[in-house]
Amino acid sequence: MNKLRFDTVLVVLLSVVGSQFLASCGSGGVSGSPPVATVPDEKSLALAQPGELASFYKAVLRKRFVQGQWSGAMPQVAFALTPTSAGGDNLAPSLISGTNVQETGVDEDDLLKSDGNRIYALTRSIVGGITSNRLSSYVRDSLGQAVLNGFTTLEPGYGLTGMQFSSQSNVIAVISRTYKLLGAEASAPIGSMTIAPSFGYSQTTIELLSAESNLPMRQKMVIDGNFLASRLIGNTLYIATTWAPQLAADYLPASTTVAQREAAIEALSVADLVPKISINGATPVALLAESDCFLQAKNTSLQIAMTSIIAIKLDSPNFDRNVRCLAGGNEAIYMTPQSIYLATTRWETPTQSGNVTFPEGVYTDIHKLSLTAGALSYKGSGSVAGHLGWNPDAKSYRLSEHDGALRILSFTGTRGWALPQLVATGSLPTSAASPATLSILKEGPDATGKVSLVTQSTLPNAARPAAIGKPNEQVFAVRFQGPKAYVVTFRQTDPLYVLDLSSITDPKIAGELNITGFSDTLLQLPNNLMFGIGKSADENGIVGGVKVALFDVSNPAAPTEVASRIYGDRFSATGQDYSNHGVNLLSINGVTRIALPIRLSKLGSQSNPTANSQGLYRFEINHSAKTLMERSVLGNVDFSTFGATELVNSLWATYDLSMERSIQIDNSIYYLSGGRLASYSW
Repeated sequence: MNKLRFDTVLVVLLSVVGSQFLASCGSGGVSGSPPVATVPDEKSLALAQPGELASFYKAVLRKRFVQGQWSGAMPQVAFALTPTSAGGDNLAPSLISGTNVQETGVDEDDLLKSDGNRIYALTRSIVGGITSNRLSSYVRDSLGQAVLNGFTTLEPGYGLTGMQFSSQSNVIAVISRTYKLLGAEASAPIGSMTIAPSFGYSQTTIELLSAESNLPMRQKMVIDGNFLASRLIGNTLYIATTWAPQLAADYLPASTTVAQREAAIEALSVADLVPKISINGATPVALLAESDCFLQAKNTSLQIAMTSIIAIKLDSPNFDRNVRCLAGGNEAIYMTPQSIYLATTRWETPTQSGNVTFPEGVYTDIHKLSLTAGALSYKGSGSVAGHLGWNPDAKSYRLSEHDGALRILSFTGTRGWALPQLVATGSLPTSAASPATLSILKEGPDATGKVSLVTQSTLPNAARPAAIGKPNEQVFAVRFQGPKAYVVTFRQTDPLYVLDLSSITDPKIAGELNITGFSDTLLQLPNNLMFGIGKSADENGIVGGVKVALFDVSNPAAPTEVASRIYGDRFSATGQDYSNHGVNLLSINGVTRIALPIRLSKLGSQSNPTANSQGLYRFEINHSAKTLMERSVLGNVDFSTFGATELVNSLWATYDLSMERSIQIDNSIYYLSGGRLASYSW
């Protein structure tokens, strides 16, 4: 995977700007499977030829005018999270903890990086409403203590996202979001017109620094578009952004005549569409050419959006880059070292009072691209009933490839809940989420002989009608592990389902466990153990404090909860609630050590929960004894000692739970909290 050429890999991250994207191909299916909608083959992607990019968006603008949609809000999208590994490839003198990994082989940006000797930490502070970011460099001494070796203060006002660290190239890439406001006080040129709306656009900033003590800046890139995600594969950094160009034809007043509107559309050019890039403060230039963009001719989306993938060679003196783009977007992307899957839908998902509603009969299209000997090839498309759920951060985890087969957990219900407060108070919509549907697809000829992703089986089906989840439940966690899958659903109780996927034509529910509460993170441990992180709940489904649980799944027909712990009251939270990188674990000498930041809250009102304390909670799982042991809490902060003003400033800014990270190296653990890195012995 780390040797792929850019021109074959850039489609890997083609992602993320909308719903409604590609059309489906035909279905496969088995007896008893839910019906899969059959539509004409409209899936093909192709690089744009001269004039096609502008024509594509002109057609979208005309459709928007007919349907009365101008400057629509960008929908939420999802990336597959393949959380970062802490170490580099050529500096590994130590055992270093990982985190909640979906697939190995790909790094993601995060706030804490290490190669086992050096540790780099990103911290954020807010003073007087101004956000400033700091990158600090530490070295480990002979006692395992992290000693500050240098730091640099990054440009203020940036919305910090994370960093990538290539020990091979000795380069750190700090990634952040900015927003450029074009207010009514200054007329803004858009295309060939000048208008003065109050709007703006997002930019992505990439600061490339040498991983040395004083962290000197080597290059700074500012790219038009909102940052979506980054990947580090070998020495190549991939940055994905989505760009919504402000087009004059999309901001015309209601009094504009049809002729004037058509003239504005016809005036659209490629220069109006493509994002720009500025290197080291130079005049911005076009990021890409028309021929760099993939088009899907039958795309029915009304979004004016473009996804760009920038590949930066970190081992080249000038950080050479290449770019591809996708006109349109998709809902989620799942990636393995062998295959790339894009999941797309053609329906909007409006949110009302925290409830996301899908139309009846929605289905999801899946498109596969294969990596073979450094070449990326389009392999076909398929469809599954339903959608990928209501949590955009979890959608990618609903897909998994194993032995060439793609397993997908989708939902056929139309209503669900998106706000955690609804779960915490029990104020859930009636007839919320219907049971899940598991589909297994595999590349092969469809009924017409064309290579597609053909449905091999679904569950439930006529032969195995038992539902995955009880009525009105929603899926909170999915963990695919080899030929099995573990699914947690919840509304009042927490069923943990074990699915046997060893036969791709006959999947089945192997067993289930019913307990109170739920896990929204499942971590696979040695010796058929699972560690769950989530919330407790009473018999009525009212959510309480943080719950961690150890499950024994050695007997799939009878999974058991062998241990659990509950911390705090309602509205208590963990770092995992804010980031898939909030937990880390290290297996050594028959024991898995787990570190998880937790904030405890006292039972209070929904609008004003009272935080009690926050610190790094530690657990040890003995693989053979199958026991859960608690260790002392590190870095505990008692918020009851703060005054009212101090509490607001310190709790929500300095001790922002979303910025809490930890990493284990050998027998030491390092805790990033409150803007500093503390060292402890495990």
